[in-house]
Amino acid sequence: LSPISSLDLPVELVSIQHAVNTLLSRLKTALSTERAFAASAAHELRNPLGALLAQVQMLGRMLPEGSSTNKRVEIIADRTRRLARTVEKLLQFSRASSGVAFRRDRFDLLAVLYVLVDDLGHLPRDG
Repeated sequence: LSPISSLDLPVELVSIQHAVNTLLSRLKTALSTERAFAASAAHELRNPLGALLAQVQMLGRMLPEGSSTNKRVEIIADRTRRLARTVEKLLQFSRASSGVAFRRDRFDLLAVLYVLVDDLGHLPRDG
């Protein structure tokens, strides 16, 4: 998204080059703003979701086993966990796209595979 350097163009085409550079600059700003918003939203949602899940789990422990209310609490807890995973993935994506997570040194790929397998294990089984 870097601007096109001066190309020694005819006068008629200089305005096109200027317009493309302006477009690239706006696009770079928009993408940067989008990344910042995604990271901020993920950070702001992460803690309240954790607190909500803790409260739901406490409520579930207070209810009798096997009651219909307890089943509803488990549904709420499960959906809260899914939402928390989605928020965590949004945060990971914003970190990766900003270059924060980029490393050139070696690391254990097996740990990454365990995370992926764990994420795939939480998907609904639709066949």
